[in-house]
Amino acid sequence: MRIFRMLFLLVDLLLAIGFFKNVSTELSRSCPRLTVVRPEEHVNKAVAHGAIYFFINHYVHTRMSRATYGIMCSRDFDKNDPEHLKRSATIFLGADGKWRTPGAFSNVLGKGKKITEVSSFRGSFVRYTFQNSELWDPPNLYCYSGSVSKPRWRDLDPDNFTTVCHITADMSQIPVDKLVNPSGKVYYQVAFDVVLSFGLIEMTAQIAWREKGVEKRGPAAIVYDHEPSDRISILIKDFRAFTVA
Repeated sequence: MRIFRMLFLLVDLLLAIGFFKNVSTELSRSCPRLTVVRPEEHVNKAVAHGAIYFFINHYVHTRMSRATYGIMCSRDFDKNDPEHLKRSATIFLGADGKWRTPGAFSNVLGKGKKITEVSSFRGSFVRYTFQNSELWDPPNLYCYSGSVSKPRWRDLDPDNFTTVCHITADMSQIPVDKLVNPSGKVYYQVAFDVVLSFGLIEMTAQIAWREKGVEKRGPAAIVYDHEPSDRISILIKDFRAFTVA
């Protein structure tokens, strides 16, 4: 029999105050004498993965995505697409001289997809700007939790889109194309993929690009505003298996 009186939460996704309170409340119902504490700041990878983390991380082998994750973008305006025509009042002229429709949602991980410890998902993106420095603005990862099975536009159900995190990376290694648009203006173009590994406990990210036909990758950091809750139930369920004095 293992007896615990205090629980230290060191997994990064549990550090947001709202989620920490939810976890503490759930644990206190079945473990009333357990004291739950957490660091005041995010400590992603600050400590080695211990025995409890290892047990949890390898106890659950697969899980299902409970929401759709993706990145907001714009799409080339298609006059033959009714969805684009509905949004024709919002189209804008891109740096490359093409008209685009904003407010599109690019799916990276669909709802109901099976996730394993080694699963990775990616989305491909191209940026066009007049200023080279604007190419490196970090993309945001969004979560859609509504009823639309394949969401393509944010305005169809805006209340169910939330920002999960910001993905930051050193993208200076990615080749930049200096081009001229039909109006004779110089613009810059960069193409890259956002590669997400959702894992079973935490999410990691990479930026990928192609250079002379070879794919290269660089690490990316995930900065949370607040963390998605669909991983918390795993921790609560497994901690309930322990006996608390």
